[in-house]
Amino acid sequence: MLRDIESDGERNRCIYVLKSRGMAHSNQLREFVITAKDIKLMAPYIGPGGVLTGTSRMNQEAKEKFAALQREVEISRKRREVSRKRGLSKRKPLLCKRNL
Repeated sequence: MLRDIESDGERNRCIYVLKSRGMAHSNQLREFVITAKDIKLMAPYIGPGGVLTGTSRMNQEAKEKFAALQREVEISRKRREVSRKRGLSKRKPLLCKRNL
């Protein structure tokens, strides 16, 4: 079955299987995009508020990628800080021995 989903001022096309006896099938809505060459079936994307399609989907994916990048930067910063502190703690006993 085909379905139009309207959100955030745009209309996107989705497809889903209504019923299929005797065989497994996905019950998720799948966005499809018609291009000049073919029809592309997009992987299902479930956001915090339900199925996301079109620009909403792209915006949410961009937010998630940015958040992941921020987490990686923060982890890297903390690792450098721990490494620096370990280096200082190894030098401290040497400095104390020299002062005696």
